[in-house]
Amino acid sequence: MNLLLIDIGNTRLKWATSTAADFTPGGWCYSTETGVEQLFNGSFSTIEVDRVVLANVAQPSLVQVIRRLIGQQWGMEVEELKSAKLACGVTNAYSDPAGLGVDRWAAMIGAYALTQGAVCVVDCGTAMTIDVIDQQGRHIGGLILPGYKLMQQAIMQRGAQLSDVTENETHPEVMQFGRNTTQCIVQGSLLACKAVIEQALAQAELDCGGRVSLIITGGDAELIRSALVCQSRFEPELVLQGLSVLARERPREISA
Repeated sequence: MNLLLIDIGNTRLKWATSTAADFTPGGWCYSTETGVEQLFNGSFSTIEVDRVVLANVAQPSLVQVIRRLIGQQWGMEVEELKSAKLACGVTNAYSDPAGLGVDRWAAMIGAYALTQGAVCVVDCGTAMTIDVIDQQGRHIGGLILPGYKLMQQAIMQRGAQLSDVTENETHPEVMQFGRNTTQCIVQGSLLACKAVIEQALAQAELDCGGRVSLIITGGDAELIRSALVCQSRFEPELVLQGLSVLARERPREISA
């Protein structure tokens, strides 16, 4: 069975295809109606699928556009992932399971499927989220804080005398103290992300009573990962991998 997997984020829509034997990252477009229409006129016009599984963070109007286009192109319904109490060996810590962001839920399922053990999952996107799963698949809980770029934007927007951060300045090569205000903001943001991740991992290992793997995903993951002193694993398509696992192992957790 051929699956088309779609992850709608705040800024980008990412997609992949999956069969029983293979997972193939597809690409991305901006999370706009224009971006989606271009995707259907381009990459999606040449693929054949049996099911479409989708995770959406905060774009309900875009989901309706995708439902319409998928109905027109393949004559099928979209199956939208919902966070649940239990799926694929992972137990949700939230008293209201639906309150956990579906992207975090899919990422946890993907991470636990990859490690089959205690894991700390870090998503470095617009917001940075951290979730910890113990050896038995129990979600201990998580953290949410502004992402690397959002930290910088918040300061820039509040300071009328501050210049915009340039592309080069948002990608520092090494950890160092800044020598102008912009550099100080950029380096401070990177150090804040690094410190939170390392402290969260240390706490996770205390709570889990042993070693915890660290998996990092998201748009700023590679930059932040390069600053860490602890070992980590980069999985750029973690949410989509989780969608694939869930669709194949627990299809009833998905609702059309």
